[in-house]
Amino acid sequence: MVLTGDAHLPQSITLLRQARLPVVESWIFSAPIIDMAVGFDLGAAAFAMGRHLIARGYRHIGYAGYAPAENSRFLERQQGFQRALREARLSDDLLFHAEERSGFRGGRLALEALRMREPRLDAIFCSTDVFAAGLIFECQRHGIRVPVDLAVAGYGDFEIAAEIVPRLSTVRTRGYEIGQAAARLILDRAEGREAPARYDVGHELVLRESS
Repeated sequence: MVLTGDAHLPQSITLLRQARLPVVESWIFSAPIIDMAVGFDLGAAAFAMGRHLIARGYRHIGYAGYAPAENSRFLERQQGFQRALREARLSDDLLFHAEERSGFRGGRLALEALRMREPRLDAIFCSTDVFAAGLIFECQRHGIRVPVDLAVAGYGDFEIAAEIVPRLSTVRTRGYEIGQAAARLILDRAEGREAPARYDVGHELVLRESS
């Protein structure tokens, strides 16, 4: 059985464990797991993007994402990013949270809220490229130059990231490799070979014009 994420009902977890069949949870790595997991360290990826923005000279950096209480994956991203800011002795409390159904609109709301809280805001990291794209659209409506006035970075490397102007810096997630690794874990267990409990496919920063 291959599952996406780690948001499962307790009854489902009990049934899967009782069934005694190989279970792979995909797109997770550090969270508690049922049997096996394949993914990458979400916090480390966000930490790396935070380090990139800091290295570029940005000092008043905000975070825009979905409410972390609703999804542990978003909490890991936020915490990794905040850790990068704290290590650089920068403020890590410029946070904006929206509901998951916000979509591109979430980027507009994030820009409004974060600029109101910190007029010196010079960069925003978004937990998804959808937010980041919406934020860039809003910057264009208000004559805010990206990245001259405000740098923007996203997460996911969605198709829009390479097509928007300016092109979006983002974290590339390796979905194809996750699928391959999940299949290998299932086959190894089914054929009696030893399989690791966790398999890390790694992440990649894709740095483009927006930062």
